[in-house]
Order: sequence, then C-alpha cells, then structure tokens
Amino acid sequence: MWKVKRRKALEDKLSNLVYEDFLEALNSRPEMARSYESLMSNLHLLHSTRPLTTILVTSTQPDEGKTTITANLALSMVLGGKRVLILDTDLRKPRIYQVFKLENTQGVADILTRSLNAQDVIQVVEVANDPPKNKSTLNVITSGRVSPNSFNVMESPKLREAIEYLRAVYDVILFDSSPLLSVSDALLLAPMVDGVILVLNTGIVSEKDAKRAKDRIEQAGGHILGVVMNRFNEKLHGKSYHPYYGYYKGYYDGQTT
Repeated sequence: MWKVKRRKALEDKLSNLVYEDFLEALNSRPEMARSYESLMSNLHLLHSTRPLTTILVTSTQPDEGKTTITANLALSMVLGGKRVLILDTDLRKPRIYQVFKLENTQGVADILTRSLNAQDVIQVVEVANDPPKNKSTLNVITSGRVSPNSFNVMESPKLREAIEYLRAVYDVILFDSSPLLSVSDALLLAPMVDGVILVLNTGIVSEKDAKRAKDRIEQAGGHILGVVMNRFNEKLHGKSYHPYYGYYKGYYDGQTT
C-alpha cells in the first residue's frame, strides 16, 4: 500500500502532507496504477534512444487533467526509485502548490524576475511506501507569486540556466505547463526540454484541435513524446478506440483514468 507521512522538512523547509487522494487512487484502482506503469515503461524505452530528463506536460485547453497526470506520474516515478522534480510553469493558473499543499510564496516566477537560484525555492514532499522505512522524496518548485512581467521573461536565460543546473541533480524533471491553444507559454518552453507529453480529454477534444496542438508543438521546435488519453473509459469507448489516431500515428498513446 502506498501512503504518505508527515515529517520535518529537509533543511528547515515546510513539510507537507501530499494530496492523499492521488496515492489512495493509485492503491485502490489497479487499472490506474497499471496505466502509469505503462506510461513510465514507454518513457523508459524512449530514454534508451535519446536523452529524456526534462519533460513538458501540456494540453490543448484547460481542465483536461494535465496537472493530475503530472502529479501522478511524478509520484509513480518517485515510488519507482527516481529522483524527480516538478516545476509549475503554468503561471496563468498554477495548481501544483494546491495539489501538494505547499506554500507558493517563491517559485518559478521568482527565478525569472528576482534572480533567485533554483535550489533556493525547492520544496520537499516526503512519500512513504510500506514498509514505513521505505521513504522517498518528491521535490517541487511551485509557480511563485506571479507578476505581469513573469510572462514576458519566459524565454529568459535565467530559466535555461536553472534547467541546466537541475538536469545534473534529477533523473526526471516534469514541467506542468499552460494549455497550448490558450496561451503561448508551453510553446516557448517546448524547445528547452527533451520532449512533450500532450494530454487529451478523450472524446471531448476535437480532432481539429488535436491536430492544431501537434502542429504548434512541432513548429515551435518541440519533440512530441506521446499522447495521454485522459478519462478514457474502456467500457464506453472500447479497447481499440483512438479518436486521434490519424493525427498521432507513430506516437505512444497512454491511457489513464
């Protein structure tokens, strides 16, 4: 069984109880755990052919579940023994701090506008697996307090420098980013990372928008690692239902619920 425990945070940072629903769902719904295991396996296979440390997670529009996918994938990787960091680069509607019940006084925005170092704004979440002695940690950099200027400096060398520093520290860095058909933030970040995971709300997102998202990522210089079909219902859609297959043939299609 997966669980989380409170403890004093490392280096006097605030300790927080991880959003328990995520781990409870992974524990109580085997099909959900298998979906994330499959996603991690596919990412591992991709990593064998190209560097894959920095991964951007985005969607076509709001409320498709990209933040949930990012959080669950990060927790699954931590429990699998990986050193993982989440960066909340969705400065328009940040949610990672809410998911993990963290403070949001400093973060990505402060790296961009206040010249803070990445290591100064990292928060630590402790994740425990049975038996209790098996403890792991997930590191998080929240969005921080966003100002209008934060959006204008997304391409700042400060962010690139921070990413290069963090590459040497973590096995995987996940970027929770803004929906790419709403604003351009994700497209500015796409060329900076090793690959992009696109989350699609199955049956809701139109084929037209799916194609637009694919084209925009590639035109921006991003590399699409695959598509996660979120809220996929096998009973409703059928095992072989892939509404965007024509546009994403050749990419990995993950399935989560």
